[in-house]
Amino acid sequence: MRFLSLSILIILAWAGFTPGLGFASELFSVAQEQNEETSVSPVFTLDIDGDGQQQALTDGLIIIRYLFGFEGDALLSGARSDAATRSDIVAYLDNYRSALDMDGDGEAMALTDGLIIIRYLFGFQGDALISGAVAEGSPRNTAMLVIDQVARISDRDGDGISDFDEDRAPQMTLIGESSIVIVQSGTFTEPGYTAIDREDGDLTSNVLVSGNSALDVSTPGTYLLEYSITDSAGQTSTAVREITVLTTMQSQLVGRWKLAGDGAASVGPSPGSSDWWSSSDISSNGGPANRPCWFDDVYEFNAKGEFFNEHGEETFLEDWQAGAFECAPPVAPHDGSSAANYELDEGAQTLTLIGRGAYLGLPKAVNGKELKSPSEAPTDIIYELDTLSDSELVVYVEAGSGVFWTFRFIREEDVVPEVEIDVFDNWVLPTLTGPSSPETYEGYSLIFRDEFEAEELNPNHWTFDIGTGSNGWGNEELQFYTDRNHLVQDGVLVIRAQEEQYGGRQYTSSRLKSQDLFGFTYGRVDIRASLPTGQGLWPALWMLGVSFPEVGWPRTGEIDIMEMLGHEDDRIYGTVHWSNNGQNAQYPTSGSGKKLAEGASFHGSYHVFSIIWSESQIQWLVDDELYLTFALNGSPGLDAFEKHFFLIMNVAVGGRWPKSPDGTTRFPQEMIVDYVRVFQPID
Repeated sequence: MRFLSLSILIILAWAGFTPGLGFASELFSVAQEQNEETSVSPVFTLDIDGDGQQQALTDGLIIIRYLFGFEGDALLSGARSDAATRSDIVAYLDNYRSALDMDGDGEAMALTDGLIIIRYLFGFQGDALISGAVAEGSPRNTAMLVIDQVARISDRDGDGISDFDEDRAPQMTLIGESSIVIVQSGTFTEPGYTAIDREDGDLTSNVLVSGNSALDVSTPGTYLLEYSITDSAGQTSTAVREITVLTTMQSQLVGRWKLAGDGAASVGPSPGSSDWWSSSDISSNGGPANRPCWFDDVYEFNAKGEFFNEHGEETFLEDWQAGAFECAPPVAPHDGSSAANYELDEGAQTLTLIGRGAYLGLPKAVNGKELKSPSEAPTDIIYELDTLSDSELVVYVEAGSGVFWTFRFIREEDVVPEVEIDVFDNWVLPTLTGPSSPETYEGYSLIFRDEFEAEELNPNHWTFDIGTGSNGWGNEELQFYTDRNHLVQDGVLVIRAQEEQYGGRQYTSSRLKSQDLFGFTYGRVDIRASLPTGQGLWPALWMLGVSFPEVGWPRTGEIDIMEMLGHEDDRIYGTVHWSNNGQNAQYPTSGSGKKLAEGASFHGSYHVFSIIWSESQIQWLVDDELYLTFALNGSPGLDAFEKHFFLIMNVAVGGRWPKSPDGTTRFPQEMIVDYVRVFQPID
C-alpha cells in the first residue's frame, strides 16, 4: 500500500495539487556516530518551507516537484505550509541542489533521489527505501549508506540545524606534532590548536589548557599539556600534547644509528684498540662488503628511553648462535623482539641497555665475558662512552679482563623506499572450498555487503591504516602497514603479509577499515575467509567504536569477531574489550576459543566467522555454530556497545600475543576474504 500511495502522490504532484491526507510523516532514528566533516552546510535541512517541520506532503512534495522541473505556482501550490517562513524556496533549492544527491551518482534526480527523500519522510526503511530508486552504479547503493546520507540533511527537532551537525562533541585538533622533543634550556613555542563544534562553530578561543604551568624547559623530563573544550550542550573534547625535555647529550643520542663501515668494530687490549681484530681486516671477511647483513642493522634510541635492535631479513650469525659465520635470520633473544630500554649516565659517561638480548654492534661482547650461547644473554649491558656527538657514537665494553670491544656508529635516516615492488606479481587464487552462509536471514535485512567482484577495492567501503602505529599498533607488532599489500581479484580480497625491508621494518602487510565510510549498531556480521598460517602471524576480523578518534581505546569498545595465532591454525578466538573506570576490561579473560576437529585447519579452506550483536548480548559463531556468548548486562563501560562500530580486517606480524616469526614461518602468507555481509534486525 505504501508504494501505491507514493505512485498516486507522484501523479498528483505532476497535476499541481496535493490531497488533504491527514497523517504526518514519522521519521526513524538513523544518525550515524562518526567523526568526519560533512559536505552539506548546516543551514540546509529537509525543512524546505521553513515551518520548523519536515513533512512528506509539504517539503517532500516540493523537492520532488522541483526535481521534475516544476516552476512558479505549480511548484508550491498546496505544498507550502501555512506556517512557512522561507520566502525564496527556489533560490534555496538551487543553492543546495547537490545536497539532494542521495545515491551519490553526481546528479539530483526526481525518480531516484527525490523518490528516496519522499519515501524517507513517509517512514520507509531497508530495501523498501531504495528499491528501484538508486541509479545504476551509484556508490551509495545500500539502505544504510543512503539513510546515513539523508540523515545529514534531516532536521527532526525543527531548530533549523541538521541533526547530523548538532549534539556532537567539538572536534579538537592539535596543530603540529602531539609529541615534541626539545633540548634542555631551549624554548617551547605552542604550535596551536583548533576547536570546531558543528553547532556552536569555532570555539578555539574558549579552549582551556592545563599543565603549561608545570612545564620547565630547564629540567629534563616528560610534561603533558591537556587541551579541553566544552560546547553549549555540555559535551567535552580533550587532546594531550607530550613535551619531552632532553639534556644535550640525550638529544645527541636519540635517533637511529648503524655501524660506520670498515673498521667500525674492533677488539684489543685497550678501548679503541684493533690489535687483535678489526672489521676492516680483509682476511677476516669482517667488513661491509663481506657482511652486508650486519652493517645494515639499525640501533635506535627514542626520546622515551626505549631502545630497538632492528635487523633486516638477515644479520650476521657466529658459530655460538648456531650459525656458520654467515648471513642468516636473527636468533632469539638477539633478534630485537624483546622490549628494551636505555639509561644514559652523563656523569659516569655510560650507556646501559636494559632488556635481555638488546645490544650494540655484536651481541657476543657483554660485561666481563664473550657469550658462548644465546642462553647466556644478560638482562643488561653497560657500555662506556668514548664519543657522542650529533653525527658520531663510539662505545666500548670490557668483555673480560683487558679485552675491549669497540663499536663506532653513524646516523641513519629512516626513509621509506620510493620504489615499491609489486607484492602480488603473477598471483593465482588457490582452490578453496568450505562452508558458506545464506544471503538472507528471517527477521533481518542486508545493509552492507562486499563480494569483491570488482577489479579493485571499493573506496566507498574501505580505507587503510598506514605505518607502524604507536608501539607497533599498541601490541609491539613488527609489520609496516601499506596500501599495496592487498589485491582484489577473482571475486576475493587478499591481504598479504610479506617479509621485506620497508620503513624500518622487515615485514609489510595491510589493515583495511570501514571507518568514516560504514558503521552500524546491532546486527549480524558474516565474513567468509581463509586464514594464513605460521609462527608470528596474527590475522584478525574485528570492530572498533566510531568514537575511537575522540575517546580512544578501550573506552570506544572493541569486538573481535575472529583472531587466530598462526602457529595454532586450528583454533580461533572471539573477544570484547571495554573500559572499566579507565582500565581495559575484556571477556573472556582466558579460554580456549573454538578448536576444529583433529586434522582440520582454518588455513587452506573457507570458514564463515560471525557475530550476532543485540541490545542484550553478543554471540560468536563459526560456520553457524555458536561457541561463545557475552551478556550486555549494564556493567560499567558496556554502554560502548550501544553505539556504532566500524569494521577492520588485517594480518599482523609479531606482537606480544603471537610473538615473532621463527625459522618455521614461510612468507608470504595471506588472508583470503570471499565476502563481508552485515545484516540488521527488521523493526
